[in-house]
Amino acid sequence: MGVRIAIVDDEATVCKRLTSVLEVEGFETEAFQTAKPFLDRMGRRAFDVVFLDLSLPDMNGMQVLSQLKAGCEDVEIIIITGQGTIESAV
Repeated sequence: MGVRIAIVDDEATVCKRLTSVLEVEGFETEAFQTAKPFLDRMGRRAFDVVFLDLSLPDMNGMQVLSQLKAGCEDVEIIIITGQGTIESAV
């Protein structure tokens, strides 16, 4: 079984491009444009890596990050955003 990667970003273009690049490299990917469906799926079948946008329509990315760290300590999380600040980076 390969590495499973989730892409959680409200922009369809970002999801599509990341999915394309990662699948060419042999990774199993699944994209989500909101946090709740992603968290539901994560509860049923965990991902190894998550690309997580900080700005989502239904939940703040930092809230999602907190939930992931509380329940899924082994997952690697990569924060992505087009609207970052120094404060959010730290």
